Amino acid sequence: MKIKIKEIKQLCIDVLIKAGASKKDSEIIVNECLYGELIGRKSHGLVYVAKTAEKVNCLKNKWKIEKEDDAYALINAN
Repeated sequence: MKIKIKEIKQLCIDVLIKAGASKKDSEIIVNECLYGELIGRKSHGLVYVAKTAEKVNCLKNKWKIEKEDDAYALINAN
């Protein structure tokens, strides 16, 4: 079965929105997950979307980036 990336992306966005995430946050998360999947980092790919949907409370809260560098970000998700 072949599925277009565009279709997978929209499906994942819909899952996160249904779980309570905003459209903007959903798009950011899905873009990053798809990037991980496409470069072969399966542990950072689409599997993460399902886990994020389960823990979407952190998206509902006010989260902030506490420290950021070129290679990482420390995010306080309350």
